[in-house]
Amino acid sequence: MRIAGLQKLTLLDFPEHTAATVFLPGCNFRCPFCHNAALVLGAGDATGDTPVEEFFAFLDKRHGLLDGVCITGGEPLLQPELADFCARIKGAGFAVKLDTNGSFPDRLRELVESELVDYVALDVKNAPERYAETVGVPGFDLAPVAASVDYLLASAVPYEFRTTVTRELHGTADLVALSRWIAGAHAWHLQSFVDADTVLAAMDAWGDTVYRVALAQTGSPSDADDVYQDVFMRLLEHTAAFESDEHLKAWLLRVTINRCHDFARLSWNRRTGGLEQEHVDIPAPDAFRADIWEVVGALPPDLRTTVHLHYAEGYSTEEIARIAGCKPSTVRTRLHRARERLRTTLRDEQLGQAGNIESRKESGHGRTA
Repeated sequence: MRIAGLQKLTLLDFPEHTAATVFLPGCNFRCPFCHNAALVLGAGDATGDTPVEEFFAFLDKRHGLLDGVCITGGEPLLQPELADFCARIKGAGFAVKLDTNGSFPDRLRELVESELVDYVALDVKNAPERYAETVGVPGFDLAPVAASVDYLLASAVPYEFRTTVTRELHGTADLVALSRWIAGAHAWHLQSFVDADTVLAAMDAWGDTVYRVALAQTGSPSDADDVYQDVFMRLLEHTAAFESDEHLKAWLLRVTINRCHDFARLSWNRRTGGLEQEHVDIPAPDAFRADIWEVVGALPPDLRTTVHLHYAEGYSTEEIARIAGCKPSTVRTRLHRARERLRTTLRDEQLGQAGNIESRKESGHGRTA
């Protein structure tokens, strides 16, 4: 059993659950719009795999923190050890969500009826008449997918259907035909195709900024990593077009702040303290001296994020207000409060240092020969 990728936290993929997501390699489709093409085309490359035992050691530390595990791909049902993998996850006390393209109905039924899967997301690619073209397999036999669709429509297991919509492959008539095929479904989610190259370009341009803002908000490098992953996964699933690069950057920062707020509401993330020092290898504009940034790290999350966006990232109060979803007056108030706290803290530290010097002098440590 190979785990080709691990997302340690998602608040989106498993409805009403906090979950981790594992990515399994290999797929029998060749969809031209695949979000995870590297898992399909590079299925034989084990570089970067997460060992199974390492994954379960991670999972063991997340009891009470995570509710479930999403299993996606590629096509997970290609894996002969999937049932045992699901059983072990269930045995550890976590719910299982399975993503599938529906082409293995018997294996799907076996997992569901063995109570090894708690939720199924089935990708219905297009109207039946355009299925072969959409999945990139000439002469594709739709019967197995149709059997999976029929099974879920009649099944008691919670499920959803999903369709990634592309301009080239999905017209209005296609979506109407598809809706008639899956009529009566509990849920059908449409998502717009976002080229993975777009996401990679955004990560290259603004990934460090997203991480620094997440770190300023959470105060924890590990939590900032989780927020970073979640933000760019959301970009991959985003359905609307961006007007400009600045619009995209502002969207990324707004989502980063919202994800941090979600993290703060999770019970295991309610911690206090300044920023940990291991994060400082990612440079930010030198708006303050290093010692002042240490003091900034001890501010409450809303204040230090505002300070970071204003002084490190160069945003105006009006721009920060749009990103944070608050009034410009609120931003100005936060900046004022942050400055006052910084001023007080730095003054107290200077007074403390002066007192230490005087104490050393009185004890004789400050005399010169």
